[in-house]
Amino acid sequence: MIQLKQNLIGLGLLLLAVFAGACDDDKLELERGKDYILSSQADVNAFKVTQDIRTLTIEGEDITDLSALQFQNAKSLIIRNTGITELALPRLSAITIGLTISENENLKAIDGLEQFKFMNGSLIIEDNPALESIAGLLHLKIFRGSLTISDNMIFGEDKAGAPDSYGLMPVKYLLDNSIMEGTITLANNHPKAATDPSRIGQMGAGDILSYVIGSRADADKFMPANETVMNLTVRGSDINDAVLAGIASKIKVIQGKMLLENTGTTTTEGFFDKVDCQGSIVLKDNPALMNCNGFKGYTVIGGDLVIENCPEMTFWSGAGFSFITEVKGNFKVDPASTMTEGGAGFVGLSRVGGNFELNGDKANNKGDLWNCDTWLARGGGLKYVGGDFILKNHLKINGLGGFQNIQYIGGDVTIVNNGGGEGVGDIPSNSTSNQVGYCLIKGFLDFGIVKPTAVITLVNASGEVIDVNSLTACGISFSDYELNGLEEVNNFTPSSQIIGNLTIRGADVTDHAVSFIKTKITTVMGTVTIENTALTTTENFFESIDCRGGIVLRNNPELFNCNGFKGYTEIGGDLIIENCPKMAYWADMSNGAGFCKIARVEGNFKVDPATALNDGGIGFASLSWVGGDFELNGDPSAGEIWNWDSWMVTGGGLKHVGGNFTVKNHYKVNGLGGFQSIEYIGGDVTIMDNGGPDGFIPLQNTDNQIGFCLIKDFLDNGVLKKPQPTILLRQSAESEWIDVNSLQSCN
Repeated sequence: MIQLKQNLIGLGLLLLAVFAGACDDDKLELERGKDYILSSQADVNAFKVTQDIRTLTIEGEDITDLSALQFQNAKSLIIRNTGITELALPRLSAITIGLTISENENLKAIDGLEQFKFMNGSLIIEDNPALESIAGLLHLKIFRGSLTISDNMIFGEDKAGAPDSYGLMPVKYLLDNSIMEGTITLANNHPKAATDPSRIGQMGAGDILSYVIGSRADADKFMPANETVMNLTVRGSDINDAVLAGIASKIKVIQGKMLLENTGTTTTEGFFDKVDCQGSIVLKDNPALMNCNGFKGYTVIGGDLVIENCPEMTFWSGAGFSFITEVKGNFKVDPASTMTEGGAGFVGLSRVGGNFELNGDKANNKGDLWNCDTWLARGGGLKYVGGDFILKNHLKINGLGGFQNIQYIGGDVTIVNNGGGEGVGDIPSNSTSNQVGYCLIKGFLDFGIVKPTAVITLVNASGEVIDVNSLTACGISFSDYELNGLEEVNNFTPSSQIIGNLTIRGADVTDHAVSFIKTKITTVMGTVTIENTALTTTENFFESIDCRGGIVLRNNPELFNCNGFKGYTEIGGDLIIENCPKMAYWADMSNGAGFCKIARVEGNFKVDPATALNDGGIGFASLSWVGGDFELNGDPSAGEIWNWDSWMVTGGGLKHVGGNFTVKNHYKVNGLGGFQSIEYIGGDVTIMDNGGPDGFIPLQNTDNQIGFCLIKDFLDNGVLKKPQPTILLRQSAESEWIDVNSLQSCN
């Protein structure tokens, strides 16, 4: 372990904060920090430690959700015998000694690890009988140590040509991309799972094998067992166009990766137009490769498309690569010095599943690309980047024109050292009449196109670092739509898959009609308002469309099914459910039913009436933070909620209300249990006219009721942040107003 750690440091991981200031004595370093044990979901929800974690053990069958944990780094992490179905630790960045995931009966996916970049030491995944996916490991950038995957009985059935996210394919990805260095043990998983890492992705292939052709002599002897091969590598300076064409005559399909490297070829024709390349295509270090027309029949690249150090490659408009609409993996052109005509050579490309990297050759004073305006004007432009967006070292690029239609970037943004030459100028901070500036990236950030956690690096040609937060957003605008009635819903034809606000109303609007909207848009940046409709369900809409702003459901008398929201953890604006009397508030925490996983509402929260909310408020069990007003109203003549105890016990309870706090008109509420967890109220407080048949909220606590004295404690303990807040307290419409200052503390 000590030698491994020294090697790790030698590899540069001292850049990590977790290694910063590492002491000379390795033993002291390994012992630094504290140990913690979390044995219940309540422990998990209450755990706020973010630093100096030596060992964190999470063990308990009632633990179903780890996503609220805030820590980024730990030496050792053990997740054992829990009830989680998906291992989601969205903030975890690095493990430096060991990670163990074992004996989790319900665990299906190790997937929610978007920030998990660095793994040192031992990673053990064992005895998880329901495990199906370890795709979260694809986010790793560096892994040094040992990997053991064993005794996961249904996991890892090998399938030839499977995507990187399937089964054990993430392990193959880590190896193929030189991310993983160390020992790998695979044992006792699915009966048809690989036990040899080199066989991952090939066991189910039968005689579909991978080949490496390293010379002309190898090519002459090449006799594949099948016309379909898995991966094919062709390299060698004596490989010319005729030799490559000869290889093509022996095969028809490449299911995996095609690598053409260090050859003397000049054309892609005769090979790529003859062989169906279904996976990644990498063209690397081919100094004479020029003709791109072998690709004019391709519309989708099933993996990466990498064109690296092929300085003569052409990017013809209306030919070559220009018909490709999607690259499922990474896209990289380096250098793109021969790309011209405003990026017209990739005019069809709109979607990249991984990283997008378009680099120039400024060091050699080469390049004629000024922007990507033609790409946008003729083909609609790039719209989706699943990973990082990188644009750097272009001689003449002096604007970000052409990228205005991007709707999603899943990773970081790097735009560095473009333009600046004589007669060229730099990319401006703010757009001009003919240049789109860095302010476009600020627009991406403000509108959620780029995640707020993304690292954004903007450096102009003179080396000046541009602070994205100092800019004013530009170049981003989304159209709003109001659909009034069934006919307008059926005829809805948005100009873009991303829109601003969306309003749907009309008594003739049905579930069936609304279900087709998901085929026309992907994202609503603003508020979704659904009012006065005949809808009965939120499914087939909300779970299929990325709603990033507020959600208003109003005056929908038959709306019942709330499961369209089961994937939501945050609401980016208001959440208002008003006059939807049949709305259900289901609380299946293990499956995340309905609203029960929503932890944060950025705007106002209002449910009126909440007659169907029961079980101690467990339907909102995860909600802890409301940025605006909190308003939970009942019906004086109906309702089954008595208090909010289950909300607090199950999820930790409400903690933050940025605006006013209002609870009124509940038929059976006779206590304020469940609200003891509140730490901040920014506005006024109104609690009035609750209870009746089972009593009222008492002034002081009883054995099973929390009284109005809780508000007195809030006032005395500084929970109420507004200077001189208005506090309206009343037991019933027939009773007198209660003076909060006349109350005693609950304690």
